[in-house]
Amino acid sequence: MEASNPNPPQETLFHRVVRKHFVEFQAKVRRWGDGAGFIVSAFRKYLDCGDAARGCAEVKCPGCGYECQVPFSCRNRVCPSCAARAMKTGAAKLVGEILPQVPYRHVVVSYPFGWNSRLAFQRKLRSAVQRMVTNVLQDWESERSVDGKCGGALFRHRAGAALELRIHDHGLLFGGVYRKNEDGSLSFQASQDPELEDVKWLAVRLEAEFRALMIEHGVTREEVKDGEEKNDAEQLELLASGKAERARKGTALADPEAGEVEHPTNGLWARVNGLHVFVSARIPAEARGELQKLCGYLLRPGFSVGRLGQRADGMLTYRLEEKDKRGNTVLVLKPVDFMLRVASLMHAPGQHVCRYFGILAGGSADRKKVIPKREVKDCKHEAKEPEIIKEATPTLPIGLTWPEVMRRLTGSTSLKCPKCACRMKPKRLVTEPPPLRRCGPRRDAERARGPPGGAAARALPAV
Repeated sequence: MEASNPNPPQETLFHRVVRKHFVEFQAKVRRWGDGAGFIVSAFRKYLDCGDAARGCAEVKCPGCGYECQVPFSCRNRVCPSCAARAMKTGAAKLVGEILPQVPYRHVVVSYPFGWNSRLAFQRKLRSAVQRMVTNVLQDWESERSVDGKCGGALFRHRAGAALELRIHDHGLLFGGVYRKNEDGSLSFQASQDPELEDVKWLAVRLEAEFRALMIEHGVTREEVKDGEEKNDAEQLELLASGKAERARKGTALADPEAGEVEHPTNGLWARVNGLHVFVSARIPAEARGELQKLCGYLLRPGFSVGRLGQRADGMLTYRLEEKDKRGNTVLVLKPVDFMLRVASLMHAPGQHVCRYFGILAGGSADRKKVIPKREVKDCKHEAKEPEIIKEATPTLPIGLTWPEVMRRLTGSTSLKCPKCACRMKPKRLVTEPPPLRRCGPRRDAERARGPPGGAAARALPAV
């Protein structure tokens, strides 16, 4: 029975690098302490991703009888294929089931560089900063509109453009507020586009709240004052930033000190003491395709495997999306250093990438009134499965259907037959390898012979 896997991870350069240097990488990660065990576990699961010998689901087409095996996926963020699949499905779910059809604004908040180590590995502090950001964004939008309730979603990001650890948050903020009518229903009231002074006020408010929060969590005022100026190598040693060479093409675009603030054409920027704030132009309510594309960008993985290459001497090259301030276009790293950089960009277990706030929060009483209504399909007229499939189908957990099981195990629910284009049905799950078989008959009755030069040999007379 053949295995069906259109994009096997084993054929990618990143998988070959991880498989070859995993032992050396594991030894270096273990030095970080017991808290980094999830990194080794994630890379080990990635090596088993797409391997039918590690687990698969056998499926069969009820039309033509074609059978194949669908390997299980690791569903880790370190896996490029699983992360890309999660990005597409997550963006479709956000637009289709969660985000209401209202205008949105894309907000980016970048924190001072000196606080990367604290925000990267202190979960309580990171969550407190996100709560502060969501509260300030809601107040900012509510003050610019009439009385009402705002909402949106905030996404955690750890990766910079050059694979460096760069803590920042992306937000999708309603371009207005919901007002409650006399009959209990909700109506949306759009707000005006912000001006540069409004964005500067938002940056000042975020910077003041950020520093007050740092002091509340035990950081002294002197450290807060000098936080944005610190850039010690010892701070990034735990983050495994790795030493990278840079391949330059062309002249330098600017000095490191100059041009630190970007000036995009589709939004407004403001900076206060190392804290950057960007507010994009309003996305219309009817532009759902543009919104879904933006959601995919917000859920993207930390690196792109398509930009990864390898030189003849074994060094890895990573092509940058844009030139940096010195005109560099390519990073050159050792294989283990590249793996360490990818490891420093991983979210720890229990840290959600997306956080809903305001009227979209999980505890909001009005959440169900604003999210899109899900269509309920009528399953009475579905075709019955053949008897051979029913007999081989194992018992499922309560409340789970076969599409849900396939989505959890393989990350996909599309099982189209390559021969007749019918939807294939699951036959059984294979979670354990087959038992080993002996190649010949057992010889338990035979007794082992003694070695030469034993007691019989010593009894012979010498010649």
